[in-house]
Amino acid sequence: MKADSVILGGKVITMNPSQPLAQGIAIKDGTIIAVDKEKEILNLVTPETRVLRMDGGTVTPGFIDCHVHLTQTGLDFNKIDLSKCKSIDELKKLVAGQAKKVKPGQLIMGAAYQDFAFQEKRPPNRQELDQVAPDNPVWLSRLDTHSGVLNSKGLELLQIPEGIEGIGLDENNQPNGLVFGEANNHVRGAINKTIDKETRRDALNKACEKMLSVGITTVHAFEGGSLFADEDADFVMDEAVNLPVNIRLFNQNADVESALEKGLPRIGGDILIDGTIGSRTAALSEAYHDDPLTTGILYFDQNELEDFVIEAHCKGLQIAVHAIGDAAIEQILNAYDKAQSVQYRENHRHRIEHYTLPGHSHIERSVNLGIVHSLQVSWCKEWALTEVTLPTRLGEDRTARAYPVGSIWLAGGRICGSSDSPIVPADPMAGIYGTLMHFRPEERLCRMAGLSFFTSQAAYSTFEENCRGRIAPGYKADLAILDGDFLEAPLEKLAEMPIKATIVDGEVRYQSKTS
Repeated sequence: MKADSVILGGKVITMNPSQPLAQGIAIKDGTIIAVDKEKEILNLVTPETRVLRMDGGTVTPGFIDCHVHLTQTGLDFNKIDLSKCKSIDELKKLVAGQAKKVKPGQLIMGAAYQDFAFQEKRPPNRQELDQVAPDNPVWLSRLDTHSGVLNSKGLELLQIPEGIEGIGLDENNQPNGLVFGEANNHVRGAINKTIDKETRRDALNKACEKMLSVGITTVHAFEGGSLFADEDADFVMDEAVNLPVNIRLFNQNADVESALEKGLPRIGGDILIDGTIGSRTAALSEAYHDDPLTTGILYFDQNELEDFVIEAHCKGLQIAVHAIGDAAIEQILNAYDKAQSVQYRENHRHRIEHYTLPGHSHIERSVNLGIVHSLQVSWCKEWALTEVTLPTRLGEDRTARAYPVGSIWLAGGRICGSSDSPIVPADPMAGIYGTLMHFRPEERLCRMAGLSFFTSQAAYSTFEENCRGRIAPGYKADLAILDGDFLEAPLEKLAEMPIKATIVDGEVRYQSKTS
């Protein structure tokens, strides 16, 4: 059999235990047909064969990002980027600049402010936003999307129902513009429902371009649900065949019959068991270090959660839920335990997304239950560099339990890597670096373990370990070509190693301008 294309001239990391390294790859009809030494691959070349040269680079399996809000990633490109603001004054200047560009009454949106990074150590309030955008409604979302702030016109426009949980109040018991919990979900849902199909389509295409540029060939798209728009899920499902990356849809609701009717083998994603540590909505077993009056939010009671999990489990669906705090992890592990007692399934591969602060017994329990731990390992790198929110919110003792990547791995647990884009930009190389440079040295792992989280382990997490995540004959030709030696490059250069090309189903879908 002759090849349509071959890749030569560098190092091939296969993630195949029986053949860890090779020199070349041959591809036909979108499938890998040979992985071997260069001279053997050359035997499959004809005058019509396309020859791609690595020029000393490295080929790995195409990266799989296991937790991406794809539509929202694209939509955020059209919002004010507040992620670099170091003070409320800086944020106000960006909002004021946007207010000069838009018509009076037009909604101004911003994303990814980080109040813990502000000099003031607090989010802005509605009066401060009124000062710079008096004629426009303003909605700014915090980095984690679990809280945000509106100005006065924003509050008027979005008509938050009276009595809803999560409305921030000032010293006069009046709304200060801050929303979290249910109020935040209401605001986000109301805004997302106004987005038309063309805007969504443009957002998806922009997001996919971003994915390809960092070597991602498959996206686990977390769409719909309480933080986003249910319309996103149906739209992504309809558009998936037209997108340049492989899409595995996670429909973020608890409607089991709807998932079955859509023909989905899985349900959930960011079905919220709790919130986030940054917004103090992650559910903890003990009060927050910097706010002894709260332990966060549990969005389900135990019986309600168990009813959903048992129904989905018994219908054969794979389940994924968001659980960050130890109280939330306890709640979902109890539900998974109960489901297994009702109907034992050997190979369910249920997932917990984030799994940030497990309690002392949780890792052993989740490993024994066969849970797939979907972790944002690049966050370990970010905290290694900044380490602001965790000690402030949790104190030193609990911070020492956070993001236990190495502990899970050494206990035999399954880990799949992800970014949670747009919360953190999709970038598997940054994620791999995060596993190497965890802010706790005892949790650090080797680069091959980190690579497996975005390749072979990621493929396992959606039952695709026999067709993706490795470079081997019979596997899909989904490949990332790195501009450097992945195995030998110094650690400090690994996170910044560029992508030369990204190949999906044997087709080059991205090529850097310097290649």
